[in-house]
Amino acid sequence: AVLNNNLFVFGGAGSLEPFAPKKDLFILELAAGTWSEGPEFPGEPRAFFAAANQYGMLGVFGGRSVGGPLAETWVFRPKPLE
Repeated sequence: AVLNNNLFVFGGAGSLEPFAPKKDLFILELAAGTWSEGPEFPGEPRAFFAAANQYGMLGVFGGRSVGGPLAETWVFRPKPLE
């Protein structure tokens, strides 16, 4: 998801065999082209989810974790990058 000229890249899977979802957050500052590591994502590690921004907040919807499909939504407001 893109917010405040930054691309936020959440989670994903380290591998599919065995399935190893992640809870990492990386941020690409689009104007400078530089990456930084964000805070750890607050929910379960996940892959195959949807993300969007609204009103200065990022939302992550559903996805899959080791235990199977996730029917939850996480919303958070990232702190400005320094």
